[in-house]
Amino acid sequence: QNGKRNVQEQAVTAIAAIADVVKENFLKYYDHFVPLLKNILWKAKGDDFRQLRGRSMECVTLIAIGVGKKKFAPDAKAILDILLETEKSNLEYDDPQLPFLRAAWARMCNVLQQDFAPYLEIALAPLLKSASIDPDLTV
Repeated sequence: QNGKRNVQEQAVTAIAAIADVVKENFLKYYDHFVPLLKNILWKAKGDDFRQLRGRSMECVTLIAIGVGKKKFAPDAKAILDILLETEKSNLEYDDPQLPFLRAAWARMCNVLQQDFAPYLEIALAPLLKSASIDPDLTV
């Protein structure tokens, strides 16, 4: 199982990289890949899938930026709901999903612009909390 998951993670990362580069040229592949990514995000639960989920968050939001708000709009709420559910699941500070989640919120804001406003507090609250942590600096 772990080997299959590694292959999935690498594939999702490659798709994300391609979508990031080709931007709107990814439109013709959108309807194939976004449902698969949503399926991973909804169904891949548990510690063994955290990295795959994180990479899928990255991928779907990079695709969203590339294809633009108009194409992404029908899927936006589902992705926002997934991010919200993940945010509210009280992830551990070292959960591999966290950096992907933070970046996904930022990309969703980029894509949705003013329509992101209802999610702004949810996305910013953990960032404010993180920014206020006293760094453990010892010399």
